[in-house]
Amino acid sequence: MKEKIYGLRFDTSFKNVFSDKNYLKQFFKDIFHEEIENVTYIDKEILRENKYLSYSIFDLLIKAKGEFIIFEMQNQDLKNIEARVTMYLSKYYARQNAGKKYEHVKPIKMRLILNYPYGEKEVLKEYRVMEKRILEQFGIYFDIKIWNIKEALKYEGTLDYKYALLFILDLFSKKKAREVLKTIKEEKRFEEMIYKIERYNANLETYEKLKNEEERQMKLEDVAQAYKKEGIEIGKKQGEKRGEKRGIMKTALSMLQEGLDLSLIKKITGLTETEILRIDKNIDSL
Repeated sequence: MKEKIYGLRFDTSFKNVFSDKNYLKQFFKDIFHEEIENVTYIDKEILRENKYLSYSIFDLLIKAKGEFIIFEMQNQDLKNIEARVTMYLSKYYARQNAGKKYEHVKPIKMRLILNYPYGEKEVLKEYRVMEKRILEQFGIYFDIKIWNIKEALKYEGTLDYKYALLFILDLFSKKKAREVLKTIKEEKRFEEMIYKIERYNANLETYEKLKNEEERQMKLEDVAQAYKKEGIEIGKKQGEKRGEKRGIMKTALSMLQEGLDLSLIKKITGLTETEILRIDKNIDSL
């Protein structure tokens, strides 16, 4: 039996809830204190950070009132949040300029949720300083607002506190999480959102895949590149294509063992679904 109830801090749960425009608008109004209208979702964007491994993957990319909004959730403190934010905003701004005049390029906004402290002493103040610094650097072209879960949890009973609890449900026992949901659900604004969280958690198979998902996703490119390199080296040594093919199949096998989705494995390795599903039988024959 599944021992946890998973909240909004997990990537698939986050997307599942906030891909609904009503919940998205409600959250922006309650937390960022702004109305967003004419919302359009844009397919997940992937930006190449360097020629070796890294990609930037936005959680949700939204267009509202002619502006682009990157809606991002960060669980891990990578010690470079300001640099990452600047890179996200800069790269998407630059990508818009394909054959267009700069006056037609839309402003870029980021609404960022962090699940770790930023700074050491006056956390909230340091967030505001960071927001102000980015605004001063880039003027009207970039705009950022930050909401921190750990900061919100300091103020019990507030609207921010209740939202924060919905993100960290997995940190409670299953019994306690249900009690939390029942209490929050008494407030009408949360009723439908909690229903969606509960319904999503009812799918045991889906949520088994959520375990350690953030860590697996970050390892994806490392795994793929390492095994592809090995495959190429094997191919060179053997002087034929089957060495490289074996390396690619080992890549796929490793990703299968990591529990990654079949669609991602196909995208990275170039193998067909049939080849991947038969990989245990075929890899030794190469």
